[in-house]
Amino acid sequence: MPETIYKAHDFQIQSLTSAKKIVFLGCGIGAGKTETGSLFVLNKVKNQLPDQISLIAANSYTQLIDSTMRRIYQNWRKWGVSFYPIDLPTAHSPFNIHIWNGKNWIEILCRSLDTYKMLSGEELAWAWCDEVWQTKKDAIDLVISRIRDNRNGMVLQALFTTVLDDPNTWMYNFCEEPDDPDLIDVIYVDSYRNEENLPVGYIDSLKSLYSPELFKRLVLAQWVSLGTGKIYNYNSNIHRDSNVTFDPNLPIVWSWDFNIGEGKPMSSALGQVKKGVFIKNEGGVTKEITRPEIHWFDEIVIESTDTNKAIEEFESRPWLAMIGGDKSRVRIYGDRSGRSRDTRSLTTDYGIIASKGYKNQNIPLANPPIRERHNVVNALLMNANGDVRMKIHPRCKNICKGLDTGCLRKGADYLEEETYSQHVTTAVGYFCCCDFPLIPRGFEQGKMVGI
Repeated sequence: MPETIYKAHDFQIQSLTSAKKIVFLGCGIGAGKTETGSLFVLNKVKNQLPDQISLIAANSYTQLIDSTMRRIYQNWRKWGVSFYPIDLPTAHSPFNIHIWNGKNWIEILCRSLDTYKMLSGEELAWAWCDEVWQTKKDAIDLVISRIRDNRNGMVLQALFTTVLDDPNTWMYNFCEEPDDPDLIDVIYVDSYRNEENLPVGYIDSLKSLYSPELFKRLVLAQWVSLGTGKIYNYNSNIHRDSNVTFDPNLPIVWSWDFNIGEGKPMSSALGQVKKGVFIKNEGGVTKEITRPEIHWFDEIVIESTDTNKAIEEFESRPWLAMIGGDKSRVRIYGDRSGRSRDTRSLTTDYGIIASKGYKNQNIPLANPPIRERHNVVNALLMNANGDVRMKIHPRCKNICKGLDTGCLRKGADYLEEETYSQHVTTAVGYFCCCDFPLIPRGFEQGKMVGI
């Protein structure tokens, strides 16, 4: 194995030289946790026997392949490490990689922790688990219990690298109230610690993307609860705005939630993306910055299970006529379940919508996680810079009420309390996740409707 020269941060040195069985590295985004894991693996395989196996894991195969392993491959190629397969696997299923340690090829299992029970029969020399904030505690316990092959003097050790989770989850107790403090090193690192290696303006870009609470958790690596009391940081004095107007020169966003049934109205939200102006002071110089924001000007909430009824209601209102009846300028977003075969007919909800002329559809392959949907909406309601990027006309009574009163179910695993108004706020969230994602794309928000 070639010598690798790497200028390590003090927290990375602490992680790599710890003699404790568990090393927990809670990091802000971009702090260098994947680089730490990449080095951890190389350090471990140096003295590993060829018939010893070890583990690299993440909370899902999507995370493991598309993020963790992709970055590992980039690091190892840059450092001249010999490994195979040389091409990153694409199938979201179990796979193994091999590293040359100068004497032998060392095999490493690469697994998703959402299928953690498959590890029950393995004996591991070490394990590195990345982004475990969404992982079940049972999976973590199983991984730790399987690290017991200490032949050749191996230090039995698990490295966990992750952003932090809610303080009401297992992770907080695991770090702050461990069963045996002598077995664990807990290290917290905010994103600013690695600012010199990040693109200029990267952390500031995260301030514009995240709500204040989410910025504290994902960037400052602080234990911050996002799930107590109200879900949304809605303030009627700030977000409910009678000055929200309809602009006939802009397309219409029409976002749906099809979770219908008794007490569950068919709900959709109508909005437009506009240019918002923000004032920023840099070194005593005041600048005007324009960023896209979403204005919700109307809602359709009806007691019906018929998609056609909602379309008829929309067409009875003035908005379509105000854009000259051009249905191609109405962009459809919403619930993934609308792609499924409709229980009331032989087609799908989105098929019905398309058959009425609304074919400009932007429907995801899967609904976003509930937490992500809440976080995206909160970042638009007010981000860490204090910017408000969502405004709602008072006629949208259910959107306002849902954002103002929405809360989580007691005793549930992060599920919303179902109310009459909750479904239209879900529709709002589906659009926001699609066109205002939390992941920065080259410091841009991605493609925005009407901008």
